[in-house]
Amino acid sequence: MMTGNEDLREASPRDPHGTGMNSSSDQVLDELSTIMPVIASVMSQEVSAGSCTFFIYDEHQSRTIAVFRHGESQLWFPAPVDADGVAPVSVPVEAEVLRTRGSIQRVTDDDFRRFPLLNSDLREQSDGYVDLIVPLIHHDHVYGVAYLWRAGDLEPFSSHEVASAGNLASVGAMAVEFARQYRDERYRRQRLNALLSIASLSASHYSVDQVLPEIAAIARSALEVDVCNLYVFDSQASGVTDAYTSGLNNEETAVFQESHVYAVSEVPAELEAAATLEPVIVTDPVNQLASGSRLAAYAGRNNISQILLVPILSQQSMTGAMYLWNRDPAHRFDPDELTTIQAIASQAGGVIQQARLFEEEQRHISDTQALRRIGEAVLNSDSLDEVFNELADVLNELIPYDYCFVGRVDEDSNSVVVAYMWGDFPPDVLGYRIPLDDSLTGRVARTKEIVNIKDHNLHGRSHRYPSTHLPIYSVLIAPLITESGMIGVLYAGRKHEQEFDNRDERLMALFSQQAAAAIERTQARESLMMNAKRQTFLAELTNALIATEDPVSILQKLCEMTCNVLADTVIVGLTTWRYGEIQWHGGASTDHDRQKLLMKSLETGDLSVEAERIEYLANADGPSFTEFADGAAVDGRVIHPTARDVLRRLDARQILSVPMRYEGRAPGLLILISSDPDRRLDDPELQGLAMIVSHRIGDALERRQMARNREALLRFSEAINTHADLEELLELFLSELQDLLPYDQLYLGKHDPETDQSIPLAYVNPHGLEVAEVAIASNRGISGEAMRTRRAILDNDAHLRQTSAYGSEHEESFYATHGESVMAAPLISDHTVIGVVFIGRSGTNRFSESDFETFLLFSGLIASAIHRTELLERNNVMYRASVEVLAAVVDAKDPTTLEHSRNVARYSRLLAEAQKLPASMVETIELAGLLHDIGKISIPDHVLRKPGPLTAQERALINTHPERGERIISQHPALMNLTPLVRNHHERVDGTGYPDGLSGDQIPPGAGIISIADAFDTITSQRTYQRRRTVQEALLELKRNAGTQFDTALVELFVQEILANPEVVVQADTMIRQ
Repeated sequence: MMTGNEDLREASPRDPHGTGMNSSSDQVLDELSTIMPVIASVMSQEVSAGSCTFFIYDEHQSRTIAVFRHGESQLWFPAPVDADGVAPVSVPVEAEVLRTRGSIQRVTDDDFRRFPLLNSDLREQSDGYVDLIVPLIHHDHVYGVAYLWRAGDLEPFSSHEVASAGNLASVGAMAVEFARQYRDERYRRQRLNALLSIASLSASHYSVDQVLPEIAAIARSALEVDVCNLYVFDSQASGVTDAYTSGLNNEETAVFQESHVYAVSEVPAELEAAATLEPVIVTDPVNQLASGSRLAAYAGRNNISQILLVPILSQQSMTGAMYLWNRDPAHRFDPDELTTIQAIASQAGGVIQQARLFEEEQRHISDTQALRRIGEAVLNSDSLDEVFNELADVLNELIPYDYCFVGRVDEDSNSVVVAYMWGDFPPDVLGYRIPLDDSLTGRVARTKEIVNIKDHNLHGRSHRYPSTHLPIYSVLIAPLITESGMIGVLYAGRKHEQEFDNRDERLMALFSQQAAAAIERTQARESLMMNAKRQTFLAELTNALIATEDPVSILQKLCEMTCNVLADTVIVGLTTWRYGEIQWHGGASTDHDRQKLLMKSLETGDLSVEAERIEYLANADGPSFTEFADGAAVDGRVIHPTARDVLRRLDARQILSVPMRYEGRAPGLLILISSDPDRRLDDPELQGLAMIVSHRIGDALERRQMARNREALLRFSEAINTHADLEELLELFLSELQDLLPYDQLYLGKHDPETDQSIPLAYVNPHGLEVAEVAIASNRGISGEAMRTRRAILDNDAHLRQTSAYGSEHEESFYATHGESVMAAPLISDHTVIGVVFIGRSGTNRFSESDFETFLLFSGLIASAIHRTELLERNNVMYRASVEVLAAVVDAKDPTTLEHSRNVARYSRLLAEAQKLPASMVETIELAGLLHDIGKISIPDHVLRKPGPLTAQERALINTHPERGERIISQHPALMNLTPLVRNHHERVDGTGYPDGLSGDQIPPGAGIISIADAFDTITSQRTYQRRRTVQEALLELKRNAGTQFDTALVELFVQEILANPEVVVQADTMIRQ
């Protein structure tokens, strides 16, 4: 025996696949699945039937909804297996039963001709066949029929058996009725529970997002369906504002995500539901759903026979839609279910409306709190950046966006500059300029009216940004206006076809007003704070410059102090005297990575700037402003490749170059770099402050230069008083002048009155001319002009002058190529022109008035130096002549010592020069050598000329000549520096010498030199008391006495010099013989 509707759906003579069953039928079958097979079994036994089958009708007797059987195999069914969907009235015997409400028995051929079997082969396949069709009647309502039949047994059913069958059929009818009543009671309970659940939602404060899952769950439970999709429309029912799905599988989820974008007007079924306010059963998805809908394709692909569309109502209008379906192809929605779901949907409409009101109230509270945050942001934020970020967060809470920026109106460029941005904008939009004349943003800036565009891409004034196409669909743009005027525009954009509604527009208008006021207040406060910060900065900068002796040494520190006050990156460079050359001395950035990059670039020289640009910036009257994009100047100016790469990596958006001008000169440049588009370096107030900073640094550098000038002048003045050698003074002069006033070319000449030309004393020239070529006549060139006119000349554009600096063809070509700045001054002493000095630099405007003043001071000093050395030279000649006369007088007292003093002087000079002693000391030693025996002038001639050995008293007398010499020369101030050498030239290193017994280092170095020279000349000269010996013998004698009488190192050096310069001895010998 088979029982239950599971068996029925596997095989049934009327509906073998279980099609045509609805959810209410399933519920009835669930109740009948146990009792009906039992009744069928009892009925078969009572009437001795081989099989019994119950066909249960729906409530309208229009279709069979269930089959329950007992007995033989399917072969004996009274209907073929392909008779699915046959209505009771289409079966003749069942139609008669319905009409008569009585049983019918088919026994004879006439019976079967009158009421034929649907399975016409049944009688032929069996040995015989009789059956009894009994209605299931209760309260005069037929609930179905029972088929009882006998196969192979042609005995008709008796009247008793027919009556028994009718009684048992009535029991079956009552079972069906009770099952239906039980089902209806369940429906009522479910409906009541659903409505109570919906009502409980309305009693609570929930948002739409919270109530939609609950409504979907209630609907699915009440109708026992697989899927429920909910859509909530906007106020015009033109689009979906909220949606929720319950029970979808992965494929259905994709369909749901795509289908909710359709407007109500695009869905015929929704239009019908909106018009009738009644549920619509979708049986033709292709035509009833939106054209091209994936849901329609999915329903057809999966044999979903019915999709129930229920309008969600509020105040007699459709505010949403509910889609429900079962994946079972046989599922049908019955009227009871439609009534239930309609009541649920009606209640749901009120709940959703209440949730919307609750959301609106919460949104209003949230909006108020968000707007209040604008004022709090002004109070709590330390910078305008923080205020803008807070405004962006508040705006996103009030009006969610995908793209947002604040634009600053730039009248000069007739554009709106993107100053701040948030959301999905790419980085290159920051700083981008949107034209005022041909853009929605520009229209808002011009008209000061809000703009709300639903489809941005279709609007003629929609602006395209520099990146690839941005998926911006709708835009909402508002002006930022304060009492003082328009300060910018606020832009919000959305993608994915999300529009801004009227509420968004009203909120945007309110927000933009408060945001503009907040920005203005913050800017005012930031301006006050910045002014205070700048004043403090200027005070600290001034103190730092005053406290240091060398401003160059603190330029890096000054960059760090200036950074973030004037710009986020600061560089300081000092120009050199060469054309277009600058040396970077400091750099700082607020960003750590940029700081590292900047310092590396300054060290490696990557921040290269063309010479012409350096000259232009340094000689400008004020700051020079340039805007950059990706390392390239917006104005198209060519940038050095390495510098362009550095600027790009520094994210340089603007550069301000400020010359450090001081009294017409520009010792350097202050370079400000901003990577923040909102920090405008073309702001006049900022540029004024930058000028103050650069001028103060320039003042400090100028003070340092003046101090260096004073020190150099003082050093040279002292040198003039302490040096008698013109070559030494000229060397010092050139060194000091090159240090203070570096030059490409220099000429220093001494005037020759006889030829009326200047003869070069010093000459530096980039052309490599020989000195002999540059004697300058007083009627040629700028140098000649200076001598002739007795007037100093400063010419910063000398190539335009009638005469060139040297009056040379070489210089004419030089000037034509490079230009020239020159300074020339006559050297005047005692009202007489004694020479000229000239210096020149490549390029124009190379010298300042301060440079010219320094040059004139040095010119006066070198004139004094030349005049003084000439006087000293003349005096020295007279002085030397006097000394040589004295020496000659001494030598004349003894013919054997003729020329001895000169020889000693000559040997002494040779040894002193070999020791590389200063020229002045060499001169002193040589003069002391001439006068070393001056003391003998007071020794009696008979002692000096005695041919034989001296007595002890005579020797003692001779040994007093050093002291006597000291007393003689000490009487003359000019000879005072010779006294130690004259007194001690007979001292010995072992301390046994005279007159003081000095030893070792106690002996003045010059005295030791004269001692060796004296001994060498005595040994190699003829004396009355000894013979003349050879040079080799004399050198051996010196070596034997080295370490006792003479200094060993001096002896070795002397021997080396004599052997290397034998002509010195020959010259001395010749003079002796003469």
